[in-house]
Amino acid sequence: MDVNKLRLKSIEYRKTILEIIHHGGAGHTAGSLSCVDILN
Repeated sequence: MDVNKLRLKSIEYRKTILEIIHHGGAGHTAGSLSCVDILN
């Protein structure tokens, strides 16, 4: 996978994380978003 595709996937994952936490009404974003950073 090239760098651009990884960047796009990271954005997609971050949006999904934020949507899930927002839908749940509560949560902490730091751990989940950090995992995306580590995996990239």
